[in-house]
Amino acid sequence: MIKLRSSWQFNKEESDYTCSLVLTIGLSYFIYHTLLNLKYPLYQRYITIPHHIATIIELLIILLVEKVRYLGLLGLVIIEMSYPLLLIRITLVDFNLKHTKLYQLVDTLFIITFLFSRVILLIPINVLLVIPHPDITLLTKILITSSSAFTCYMLIGIIKSAKHRIKEYGEMKKLNIDYDWFQ
Repeated sequence: MIKLRSSWQFNKEESDYTCSLVLTIGLSYFIYHTLLNLKYPLYQRYITIPHHIATIIELLIILLVEKVRYLGLLGLVIIEMSYPLLLIRITLVDFNLKHTKLYQLVDTLFIITFLFSRVILLIPINVLLVIPHPDITLLTKILITSSSAFTCYMLIGIIKSAKHRIKEYGEMKKLNIDYDWFQ
């Protein structure tokens, strides 16, 4: 029996089942999104497909290796923290709202959330907890290392994009041009 605080109690079987259920839902999402990327050309398809295939393999291995399911669940939650903001950002572009204050806000929140979740939280967790863990297979360690490299690659793109936007906003201020929230 695992006791958290004074009123929450979970037994090992329930927490393993819940962990497996959430990981299976995450796995089904990555399979769906990979198939969607194969059928329809979505953003950065050439990067997303290999990244999702590696994630699918990682999740399958984690589901088969009982001792590390909690680490897999932790990683899954962390990597998906910035995803809702990414989807909102893409949707705003699709609706021609890229040059609005709303887009600026969502873009800034995405960058902050991405940096916090994937760089500040996930990379140290991978380096300090996951990679040295004796029960994690070598293949999973290699895939997790490749996912961390993917995060660094994405970070480079985000930094370039942020620099471009800062320059663009500075030029607009000089010209006394201001964005509206929704136009």
